[in-house]
Amino acid sequence: MAAAPQMGDSQLKRSSEERPEAAEPSRMTATVTALKETRKDVYRIWLDNGQVWQQMDLENLFAVKIGDTVQIERGKLGGFRMARGVDSRSGWTRVTRLR
Repeated sequence: MAAAPQMGDSQLKRSSEERPEAAEPSRMTATVTALKETRKDVYRIWLDNGQVWQQMDLENLFAVKIGDTVQIERGKLGGFRMARGVDSRSGWTRVTRLR
């Protein structure tokens, strides 16, 4: 039995045999477990569900720290965006899934 699709699965490089056939969710919430600043004010973000996301925009309004809850959702053009908290008051930043 195949695992249920997860947010961002479509961005991961996989063979056609490994790709899930069911649609992935359009929104998810997770907790930040680790951060690495890859350049000034741009972060690689590890989540409690094992996923790793890379911030794509230089966004000084997007501030996240270990223990924060983040929300990720699919944008209208197929990309993904992340906000801190579930009310997205921190503003959104574009992200891409690495793992």
